[in-house]
Amino acid sequence: MNKVGSTNTSIMTSDKAKYKDKKPEEDSKGGCLVSCSSVVANVLETAFCKFGRLVGSYPWVTILIALLIGICCSAGMIKFRQESRTEYLWVPVGAQVLNHQDFVEEHFPSERRFGIYTVEADNVLTSQTLQKMATLHDEVLGITVDDDDWNTLCYRLGPNCFVSSLLELWSFNTTIINSLSDEDILDKINEANLISPVFFSPIDLEARLGEITRDGSNRITGAKATLMTYFIKDQKVFDKASGNYVDLIGKAWEGQFIELADEHSTSGFTLYKFTQSSFQEESGESIDGDLTLLAAGYFLIIIYVIIAMSKLTMIEHKVYLSLAGILTVGLSIISAMGLASAFGQAYGPVHSVLPFLLLGIGVDDMFVLVAAWYNLSEEEKKLDVTEQVAQSLKHSGVSITVTSVTDFCAFLIGATTILPALRSFCIYCGIGIIFLFFFSITFFLAWLVIDHKRYARRYDACCCCFRHSDDYVPSECGQRAYLQEFFYKYYSPALLNIPVKIIVLVITFGLLGVCIWGTVTWEQNFDFRWFLPADGASRAYFDANDKYFPSNGFATAIYLDEVDYYNERDEMDALNQEFMDSVWIQSTSVSSWYESYESWLSTAKAGHPDLNADNWPKNDTVFYDWLDEFLASPQGSRFSANIKFNDDGSSSDRIFSSRITASHILFDNSVEEVSGMDNVRGIANDANFAAGEDAAFGYSEVYLNFESNKVIQNELLRNLGLASACVFIVILILLANILQTLLVFCCVIFTLVDLAGALNFWGITIDTVVAVILILAIGLAVDYSVHIGHTFMIFSGTRNDRTRATLGCMGAAVFNGGFSTFLAFILLAASNSYIFTTFFKIFLLVVIFGLFHGLVFLPVILSLIGPSPYLSAKPAEESGKAPTPRAVTPEPEKEKVVHDAGEPNGEPRITPHFNPAFVNEEGVEMKSQTNGSASHQDGEKC
Repeated sequence: MNKVGSTNTSIMTSDKAKYKDKKPEEDSKGGCLVSCSSVVANVLETAFCKFGRLVGSYPWVTILIALLIGICCSAGMIKFRQESRTEYLWVPVGAQVLNHQDFVEEHFPSERRFGIYTVEADNVLTSQTLQKMATLHDEVLGITVDDDDWNTLCYRLGPNCFVSSLLELWSFNTTIINSLSDEDILDKINEANLISPVFFSPIDLEARLGEITRDGSNRITGAKATLMTYFIKDQKVFDKASGNYVDLIGKAWEGQFIELADEHSTSGFTLYKFTQSSFQEESGESIDGDLTLLAAGYFLIIIYVIIAMSKLTMIEHKVYLSLAGILTVGLSIISAMGLASAFGQAYGPVHSVLPFLLLGIGVDDMFVLVAAWYNLSEEEKKLDVTEQVAQSLKHSGVSITVTSVTDFCAFLIGATTILPALRSFCIYCGIGIIFLFFFSITFFLAWLVIDHKRYARRYDACCCCFRHSDDYVPSECGQRAYLQEFFYKYYSPALLNIPVKIIVLVITFGLLGVCIWGTVTWEQNFDFRWFLPADGASRAYFDANDKYFPSNGFATAIYLDEVDYYNERDEMDALNQEFMDSVWIQSTSVSSWYESYESWLSTAKAGHPDLNADNWPKNDTVFYDWLDEFLASPQGSRFSANIKFNDDGSSSDRIFSSRITASHILFDNSVEEVSGMDNVRGIANDANFAAGEDAAFGYSEVYLNFESNKVIQNELLRNLGLASACVFIVILILLANILQTLLVFCCVIFTLVDLAGALNFWGITIDTVVAVILILAIGLAVDYSVHIGHTFMIFSGTRNDRTRATLGCMGAAVFNGGFSTFLAFILLAASNSYIFTTFFKIFLLVVIFGLFHGLVFLPVILSLIGPSPYLSAKPAEESGKAPTPRAVTPEPEKEKVVHDAGEPNGEPRITPHFNPAFVNEEGVEMKSQTNGSASHQDGEKC
C-alpha cells in the first residue's frame, strides 16, 4: 500500500526562471466543497500538530503507554482459538444445510472411517496382481493399534468387517486367490449378475475397475486399475483443547495404512493411497510448510525498509528505527489478534497471511512519517525537535488517515458478509488497521523523535554511544535522493510529452476493454483439491481416481423424517424413481432399503397369507415385523445403518428416520455442483408426503462447500459494491472536489476491473479465497491513486507544472509503498499452497495495475483535465525537485541550546543549524524562500 504524505516541501530554485512566463490556472474561489475541505484539513492538521507536539515532548512516556496498551490488548489471546471446520468457516450463517447437518449428526452420526488404495498395473486382472493384492490385504488386516486388532477396529456390515475389493469375489481367501490362473480370474469377472459372497449385494464392476478393455464379444479382458477400500469404526471424542472431535485410534491406524502402501509400491504395481485424515493433514502441511517463505519475505521487507528509510551516511541510516517500525507492526498484529480473540472471533486458515498483510500496510505508514520529516522546509528544520515532529505529523497525519479510513471501511463492509471466515478475517484486518494507525503515530513516531535527537547530536547510527566530530561531513553519494530525482528530472518530463500521453491513454483504455471482457466471462469454480500440495500423496490419489474412475462422484442421500412407510408406498416409489432418473445422479448408485425390502417381500414371502396380491403386507404390524426379519437377513443387513427406529429399538413403534443413498455424477465445475445439490433438494421437497416438505431433505457433507459456492458470487459483488461506494464517500469528504474524486475513483475501478480480467486470463476462478483477497484489493487500489490526486490539489500553476511537482514529491513514496507490499509476498511465488499462491498472484497484479494507474494514467489525466487547486495551494515551481547535495567542509557546527524539560535526562536539547542535505551548487547552505520568516507551512504554531 502507499500511504504518502501530502507534505509541502521546499526545493532548489536554480531553474525557477523557466516558470516565469507560465500563467497559472485559475484558482478556486469558493464553493461548499472547498469550504468543507478547508475546515476538514484545518481541523485534522491542527489536531495532528498538537498530538505530534505531545509525542515530541514525552517520547519515552508515549512508548510506555503504547506498550501497555499493546500488552493489555494482547491479553485477549487467552481466548484465541483456531477453526478448521468447514461449517464454521465457509457455510453462510443461517444456511439450511446447517440444520440438515445437525439432524444427520444427531440421528445418523458417522460410524466409520476409511482408507483407500487405488491399485494401478498394466493389467490388474492377472494372478500376479491379485496375489500381491492378497498379500497387501493380509497385512492391512494385521495392523494393530495398542491392543486393538482388525476384528476390534473394523466397521461391520452385519457379522462381517466391511471391506470393498475385487478380492471379495473369492471371499478374501488367500489360499484360493493364490491358486487362480489368469483365465480363472477372467471367467469369474465375466459372470453375469455378480453377487458378493460376503455381503450378498450386487457387484458393479464399472465402479471397481478402471480403464476396462474388452474383446469383440464384449468380454472383459483386462483393466488398468482397481480399488481396495477398508472401513474402521469411528471412535472420535470431543477434545476441549482444540474444540474439535478427534479420533486418535483411527488416525494411528490410518498412519500405518499409508506406510504399508509405501512399502508395497513396486515397478508395475503402483498404489495411490488416501485416508480420512490425510486430506486435512496434507492441506495443513501445505500452508505450514510455506511459513518459511513468508518468514524470508519478512526479512526482505525489513532490509528494504532500512534501505528506503535511510540515507547512506554514518549518522543518517536508520537500522534501529527500522527495527522499531517492525516492532510497531508486531505490536499491531498481536494487539489485533488479542482483541479479535476477546471478541470471540476464530482464527482460520486464511488468517495465516494476516501478519504479512499488516506488515506491508504498516511499513507504508513508516515511509510517510520519515518522508514527512525529511521534507520539512529549511525554516521548519531550524525549530526544536518537538516542533519538528509537530509539523511533520501535521503534514503526514492526514495522509495516513485517508488510507487508514479507506482500508478500514473496506474491511468493515467485508465484516458484514454471511460467510464466517471472510467476516472473521475482515474483523481481524479492520482491528489491525486501527492499531497500525495508532501505534504508527505513537510508538513509531516516538522512536523517530528519539532517533532524530541522536542525529541532531551527531551520534553514530549503529554505535549510538559514539559521537562524530563537528568536522564530519556526509558523502555526496549518501545524501542524494536518487528515486525522487529520477521522478522529477527524467520520468515526469518524459511522461508529459504529448505523444507519450496519447500512448498512455491508448494503452489504458485498450487494457480496460480487454479486461472488461475478461471480467464479464470470469467463471466461478472451486476444487477442494487445490488446497492440497501438488506433489502430495492425496493429490496423486485424486488425479488417479479422476483418470480411472471418472464416474465416481460425491456421495449424497435423501433423509426421511415422519413418513408413514406402510401407507405411503406410492410416494416412496415415486421418490426412489425420481432419484434414479435425475441427470445429476448415477442411477446405478442409488441404494434404497425400501426398494430392496419390496423385492425381498416378493420372493421371501411369496404365497404367504399375510402378503396381499400386490406383494404388500396386509397391515402395518406385519410390515414392521417382516422389516425386522429383512434387516437380519444377509440381503438386508447392509441397510441397518440407513434406518433409525424409535428409542426402544422396536420397529413396531414405527421408524423414526431413514435414508436413501446415492452418488452424484462427476461435476465439472462449481456451477454444476450447486445445480446437483439443488436438484437433490428439489426431489426431496417435491415428494408428496403427508408430513409436507419437512418430511424429506437432501444432504451430503460436501453440500457444506457447495452452499458457500452458491452464494459466493453474490457476496463478492455485494461486498465490492458497498466497499467501493464507501471508499468513494471517504475520498469525496477528504478531497472535497467532485472532479478529482471521480478521477481517483476511476483509477480504483480501472484497477479492480483490470485485476478481475487478468485473474481470469491467468486461470484463477471465483471462489472463497479470491473473494477474501479482493476485499483487500480495494484498499490497495485506493492508496496508489489518492495521494497523487490529493497532492495535485495543493499545488498551483499550469496542469503540467502541478503534475510534475506532484510526481517529484510523491512518485518515489508511491513506488516505495507499492514495492514494499510486493516484497511481502514475492517469495510466495514458489509456494505449494493454493491460498498463498493465489495471494501472490492477486497482490502482484494489484501492485502492477495500481502503480500503473497511480503513477502513469492519473498524472496524464490530471495534466489534461485536472481540477483547480485548493485556495491554500502554493506555486508548483517551488516544490517537487529533489535537492542536489554537495559534499563540503563547513565550519564547526554552532549549536543552539534549547532548555527543554521534556528531555528524559534533563540535558539541554541541541539542534544543529547546519543540514548537509540542503547545500547549493556553490556549497552554501540554502535559506528559506521566505527570507527567514515562518509561513503557515514553515513552523507556524498549531
